[in-house]
Amino acid sequence: MHFKEVPRLQITTEGHNLLICRPFTVWTSHSHTFETWCTAIYQFVYLLLETEIMGGEKVKCSLIFKEGDEVKGFIVKNVIGFGSFGQVYEVFNSADNQPAAMKVELTAQRNHTLKNELMILRKLRNANVRHICKIFTYGRVTEYSYIIMSLVGPNIRYLLKTTNANCAFNLRTVLHVGVLSLEALQDMHSAGYLHRDVKPENFAIGNEPNSRQLFILDFGMSRQFVNNENVHRKPRAKCGFRGTLFYASANALKLCEQSRKDDIWSWFYMLIRMTTGNLPWCHKMPSKEMKLQKQARALSAVKSEVMGNASSFLAGCPTEFHNLLRHLKSMTYYDRPDYDFIYGQLNQIMKKNKLTDDMPLDWEQLRTN
Repeated sequence: MHFKEVPRLQITTEGHNLLICRPFTVWTSHSHTFETWCTAIYQFVYLLLETEIMGGEKVKCSLIFKEGDEVKGFIVKNVIGFGSFGQVYEVFNSADNQPAAMKVELTAQRNHTLKNELMILRKLRNANVRHICKIFTYGRVTEYSYIIMSLVGPNIRYLLKTTNANCAFNLRTVLHVGVLSLEALQDMHSAGYLHRDVKPENFAIGNEPNSRQLFILDFGMSRQFVNNENVHRKPRAKCGFRGTLFYASANALKLCEQSRKDDIWSWFYMLIRMTTGNLPWCHKMPSKEMKLQKQARALSAVKSEVMGNASSFLAGCPTEFHNLLRHLKSMTYYDRPDYDFIYGQLNQIMKKNKLTDDMPLDWEQLRTN
């Protein structure tokens, strides 16, 4: 087996969105096939950049920026993301060559979340929330809005798919990501906000030499759950679904108002996914031909049934996960998660398995092989 770094771009698909990820290491069974694989990928990139799939309809799109364009002192290097969410570019500061990411939302596109994301990101920065990106600048013109922020490394979903054949992490890596992601959510909640789309794609590691850092991303679905007096809001009688079906809590899938516990449920599913390589409902997903609300309600029933049998649901997980499951099931809408208890369970797993902080993480082992 050979490990090589893919130059500049790699393609993955997320539902109807096209994501072009930052480069990382991939494996090939024969080294001579690597160049052929890269050539095919790049040809595919240029074809996909012509169109964007939105609601099953192909919509002609074009990139706003090209290499060398300048925005408020930042020079465009290349595109690193493209889809119904907008466009993302790698840029660098012309004064000191500092790399950054520029997220662009077109005025003409169907969904608009960048304004909300910027507002929340600024409030979280002011509240000293850990593990969030720094904002360098932002702006708006007639055709588009943009934010220029910290450039991060690969996201956790990508690392799961590329570091091990079973698409899971070793226990040391699971606990590393679990603790840091929980810190980010705890701080968000303390600042009065829910994330509402917790999943591996929305956490990324830092670029070298800071690959042990973790960043929480994408606040487009976030919502303040307290009022101006810092009192928890009452649940709305009706609310639409927000999140990702696969990682959403059973409660959120019932189209109920979300609260802090729903973020932690999604975090817990992510923890199981990193530990075992998948989640029990991966082969029980409802048909995409159904309307979203019907998909959500159907999947809620599936998840509730699966979680009814804890031993089957948590097969292959540390026994402490059963304690986490009981805590999650005990929480109601207004309850504050017992973060200290959760950290304690994760630390107990570390001690019981004689794991230490200096042990290499999965992506660190990959680079040394």
